[in-house]
Order: sequence, then structure tokens, then C-alpha cells
Amino acid sequence: MKNSRWQMILVQLAVIAIAAHCVTADVKNESFAEINETTKKKKSLGVIFRNAGKRAMKGGLPGAAAGAVQVSMLMWLRTTLNFQYKYGYTMREAFRHLYGEGGIGRLYKGISFAIFQQPLVRFGGAAVNEGMMAINESFDITSPFGVALMTSLASVTAGLWRLLIIPLDTCKTMLQVEGSKGFKLLMIRVRNGNIRYLYSGAYASALTTVVGHFPWFVIFNSLNHRLSVPTPPLMKLMRNALIGMIASAASDVSTNWLRVLKATKQSTIVQDGVSYVQIIRSIIASHGIRGFLFRGLSTRLLGNAVQSIIFTVVWRHLMQLNESRESSEGI
Repeated sequence: MKNSRWQMILVQLAVIAIAAHCVTADVKNESFAEINETTKKKKSLGVIFRNAGKRAMKGGLPGAAAGAVQVSMLMWLRTTLNFQYKYGYTMREAFRHLYGEGGIGRLYKGISFAIFQQPLVRFGGAAVNEGMMAINESFDITSPFGVALMTSLASVTAGLWRLLIIPLDTCKTMLQVEGSKGFKLLMIRVRNGNIRYLYSGAYASALTTVVGHFPWFVIFNSLNHRLSVPTPPLMKLMRNALIGMIASAASDVSTNWLRVLKATKQSTIVQDGVSYVQIIRSIIASHGIRGFLFRGLSTRLLGNAVQSIIFTVVWRHLMQLNESRESSEGI
């Protein structure tokens, strides 16, 4: 009962974060119009997309570095969360079970895949966001659409990017949930020609990326435009951390049920496979609709708030360092 009460409190806080987005998402188109007047003058289509590509790389590489930092610091929490998604344990129960299976090493199962997968995910998301924003600032056709529509296009693109790297995610999730035994079973199936198992949960993963990416970056872009940047370095970091935490909460609530589906699909290997409908029916039968929608959500809100703060602070800090270096070098 106590855990349920805390869970509902966290959900309410996330809803407040979404409400905050509704207030801040109305970014004035006039600011984009001003940018367009100075940037679109006599630029060819090739120049516009070349500049967008450069900006995407500048945003994507710091994003990849931030993703690597996340993995090293919070892998144990992600393992606990995926185990919760599969079996419906509380955070404490899942942690104790995993720790009892193999100590700290068990909590870091799958890190060899995560150290590549997470930076690639972050690179794709950050690069797409930066590239789309650069196009929005330069291309007259897209400028009236504003931040929200450009971010939705970036969300779809990020989802397609996620499909390319889903085998890494599947291997990582299997190790996190079922350990070495589950991973060996997965590899046996793959060696026997069942490559499709590496793409288990691909649709849920792509949809999760699209649905989660949109509120995260809409809120991030909106708050980033509306909140003034303070001069003191510490206040600048706190500003970035606050933006990341609010964006993360809204994204978590909207995608939690999809992540439950993905983790369960990826870590379940049966001869004929298991459908998403079968997974939904099984979870609802044993834990109810609430268990399906909110399973592991309190852990995710806690973990992703910390993770998103780390990502946003590191990403924006590296971006600002890069911009300062280029400015001093006259690039």
C-alpha cells in the first residue's frame, strides 16, 4: 500500500511536469522569424542541409559522450528496472533478487552492449534534434511550424534510428533480465538461423522512442528558449538540470507501458514467439491494468530524472565548450 501511494505521488508530479510543458510550449514564432531573416538570405538548399548536418554532429557527439557517462553511473538501476518490467517486482524486491544472484556483477550484466547502445541512442536523438532545429532556423518552408512540429519530425526519425541498433538493445535486455543463461539461449536460437529474435520488441522500441522523444525534446526546446541563461556556471548547470528533469518526467509517464512490452518481449524466448497481445493479456491477468501501465514507473521516474539530469548537464556543457572553442578560433 505504501509503495502504491508513493507511486501515485510520483505520477502526479509527472502530470504536473506535463502541465508545465503546456504553459511553456507556446514558444513565440517571432523569434524564429527573426532568426530566419538573418540566416536564410540567399542560402541554397544544399547549404541549408549541409549546415544542418554539421550542427547535428556537434550536438550528437556530446550526446554520445553524455550517454556513456550515464551507462557507467546508472547501469545497476537500469538492470533493476528491466527486471521489474518483466516480473512485476517492487524496486527493493528486484534489487535484492538480482544482488542475491551474483552481487554487483549481476546488476551490471549487459554493460558490454549498453556501453555502445546507449551512446548510439543518445547520439541519434541529439543529432536529429539539432539537425531539425537548424533546418527550422534556415528553411522558410518549415519556420512557421514552430518547435513542436519540427520536434515531432525529429521524433519519427529518432525512432527509425533506434530500429537500426535494436539487436544491441535486445542482447543487453536479455542479459539484464535473464542473465547469462538467457543470453546463451538467445545465441543458440540466432546460430540456428532465428535472427528474428535479435529484433524482438523492435516495434515497441521504435514507438517508445517516437512517443518518448517528442515530449522530452518539445519541453527541452521550449524551456531552453523561454528560460534565460544565467551567467554563473553553477546556475547554468542547475538550469540545464531542471529542464532535463521536467522533460524526463513527462516522457516517462507517456512511454512506461510501451517499455514494459519491449522488455518482456525481448527477454521472452519461446519456440513460436509471443505476441504483444499475449503479453498484455498475461500482465493484466496477473497484475491488472494498473500493473501494466505503472509497473516499474516509480523506479523509472527516479532513475530517469537522475539520468536525464546527467545527460542534459553533460551534453549542454560539452556543446557550450565546443561553441566557445570555435568562437575563440574564429570558426
